[in-house]
Order: sequence, then C-alpha cells, then structure tokens
Amino acid sequence: MRRGVRTPVRLTDHLWKYLQDYADKHRAKGNGFGFGLVGPNDIARTLSARYYKDGSEILVKRGIGNPRRLTPRECARLMGFDRGERRWEIPVSDTQAYRQFGNSVVVPWWGDRGRHAPTSRGWGLSPTSIAASLSSKPRTDVADIVDRATRSRIMAGIGGKDTAPELTVRRFLHREGFRFRLHRRDLPGRPDVVLARYRVAILVHGCFWHRHSKCRYATTPASNREFWQAKFAQNVARDRRNLRELRGIGWTPIVVWACSLSPSRLAALARKIQQARPGSGKGG
Repeated sequence: MRRGVRTPVRLTDHLWKYLQDYADKHRAKGNGFGFGLVGPNDIARTLSARYYKDGSEILVKRGIGNPRRLTPRECARLMGFDRGERRWEIPVSDTQAYRQFGNSVVVPWWGDRGRHAPTSRGWGLSPTSIAASLSSKPRTDVADIVDRATRSRIMAGIGGKDTAPELTVRRFLHREGFRFRLHRRDLPGRPDVVLARYRVAILVHGCFWHRHSKCRYATTPASNREFWQAKFAQNVARDRRNLRELRGIGWTPIVVWACSLSPSRLAALARKIQQARPGSGKGG
C-alpha cells in the first residue's frame, strides 16, 4: 500500500457513516454486500464490478480517523495490471479508472486460464498471446473463438461486394457530385468504384483480407496458420498484380482501406480523384 496518500481518497464522516449503515442493512438480510476493511498485512478481495458506486469498496485502515479508498494505482496493482517494474498507464479520470479496473478480470487469473484451457473451445490463450495483449504493439495473431467448421461457414458468408466500407465510399462520392460505375468486369480486379471520366479505379480493401500494413485489424488466426498465411499471400500478390495492370492500361488505381474512412480521409480521396485528371467535371 502507498503511504502519504492524498486527501481526496479519505472518507468523509458522512460517507463513512453511509457505508457502515449500508453494510449493517445487508448483514441483517444475510448477504455479504458491504465494504471490506483491510490493513497493510491483510489479504484483500478483488474489486467488484461497481467499485466506488455500490458500497462494496475495499477500504484501507488508517491509524486515526476514517478509512480511505484505494487509489487508482493501488487498484491497478490489486487487479494484476502493475507487475514488477511495469506500471499500467492510467490515462482516464479517477472515477473512470475505478469503473474500468472494477469491471476487469484479474490479469494473473486470465494468464493461468490461458495456460490450462483447451484451445479447441476458444479459451486457449497462451502466456505469449496474453503478454501480447498487454503490450503497446498491435496483435498480429488471435486465437479463434469458434471451431473450424463454424469459422469456415462464417468466412464463406462474407460477401465481396456492397460491403459497409464500400457503401460508405459510394455515398460520399455521390454526395460530392461524382458519378461512377461499379465492378467493371473489363478492368483488372473488377474495381469497386470506377470513375471513367477521371480514369480512376477505386479498390475498397478490407484490412483483414488484404493485409493492411501495421493495422490492428490485419490479424492472423492462431489456428491453421499455414492455410491463412498462404491465403493472405495469394491475396496480396493478386492485389499487386491488379494495381500493376491498371496502371499499365492508363488507369489511376486508388486503394481505400476499411479502417480509413474518417471525414478527413474521404476528403483526401476526393482531392486525389480531382488531381488524377485536372480540369474534368465530376461526371462518371
């Protein structure tokens, strides 16, 4: 526990009386709701999901006066986020920190569960993958949460046309006055959006399937890795071939990634189209 903790976490007389009355009321009902009072040498329970809101606080004894709440940093240590020299960054307010640590799963328990649970049932996270989830780097491999047959059925149902990102791009272009055609079969790769007047072909790529570099959505399933790596390599090679062939016949290909559809990115897309053939109108 920390020494010399700042004043705001120490309980007022009014709050301390409320918490004692709350505990007495539930004790009379025969349930365990209420605060827990611990000292420097005691073992505390883990945080409740509504810590600092429902009277189930873990309170720390003080030599004199009312007890105090845990600080957000002590909550991080208690739930296993601070380990050794590593300190978990807390970028939010104290109230948000209490809520988020209270709703979290104890990190050491999750690590132990990952080591012993069978991977075929979707629970099997290795210590390596758990450590990766706690790192600042984006994860590149993810354990699947469904069996292989279910995953195959899900993947087979994903359409290649009229996806949500593609519709977002089309609506934006139409709103900006551009006119276009869709999925022209006579062009390499059947581009999603074709602006013939500009000789621009727009390919709206999903980050997972088309391997968006350094994107957190370009994960690789942990199971059947050889299949996925071969599949992704085939997709990337085909994408490069399509771009090369489009340029070879005088078209300007523009790749739009599904994770990059913010208003500023879409505005940049409109500028690229106009720059592709300056002086043209916006017709299709």
